[in-house]
Amino acid sequence: MNNTQDKKSGKEMINEMKIALKTAIRDKKRWLICLTEILIAGVLLAIDLLTKHFIYGECKANGRINIIEGVICFEAVENTGASFGIFQGNTLSLAIVSLVCAAVLLIFLFYSYKRRNLWLRSALILILAGATGNIIDRLALGYVRDFVYFELIDFAVFNFADSCLTVGTIVLIIYVLFFYSKEEKELQEKKKKEKAALTAESATSDVTNAGADSVKMESEGSEDKSENSEANESITVKDGKKEEEAITEERKTAECKDKETSGTEENNG
Repeated sequence: MNNTQDKKSGKEMINEMKIALKTAIRDKKRWLICLTEILIAGVLLAIDLLTKHFIYGECKANGRINIIEGVICFEAVENTGASFGIFQGNTLSLAIVSLVCAAVLLIFLFYSYKRRNLWLRSALILILAGATGNIIDRLALGYVRDFVYFELIDFAVFNFADSCLTVGTIVLIIYVLFFYSKEEKELQEKKKKEKAALTAESATSDVTNAGADSVKMESEGSEDKSENSEANESITVKDGKKEEEAITEERKTAECKDKETSGTEENNG
């Protein structure tokens, strides 16, 4: 019994996913908003690549650039690890993981369209831009170009993409802690209302179809009754004709007998 219920629930989930996919593909507003968000992520990506090209390139050609002496400077560093220099020497593995994460993030950006919370949307855009910026470096160069160095606290050298990833992750944590549960409840209530509306529509259509069927059956019944009454009338007419014919024959027979009787009497006389 439980296995049957599990199979039904699995089929229902698959059907719901298919319906959601078809609805999402046909939703022009969803495409417009998602493309706008991707465009914003593209602007952040362009900033990352431009700063790497100009600032990193200048530092690599001419050495360190001091912004505030002893506090912050620009210094070219080839990072073969992850953000802020961790997991050094794993460029290929990190590139594959980053590609998968970016693809999942892009799909989630599309499917989470109804979650319009600004914290969530900002976090997704920032993380997508940062991940894509570092993926491009790893695939094109075999390393990530880092150049921002906080000399005062001897912090790891990073770049604009790392900043997008860090800020995006912090914003996502804030969303999960303070906004996710409330938004989830609102979405569930909205889904229940939509489901109730669909159920009501289907019930109304069923009632309408049932009414149409009953009207059809009544019309068919009346047609059958009229046909039967016509048949009965024709039978009655036929029976009446037969009775008239029988009476006529009886009269003829009686007249013949009377003639025979009268003829016999005349002969005897």
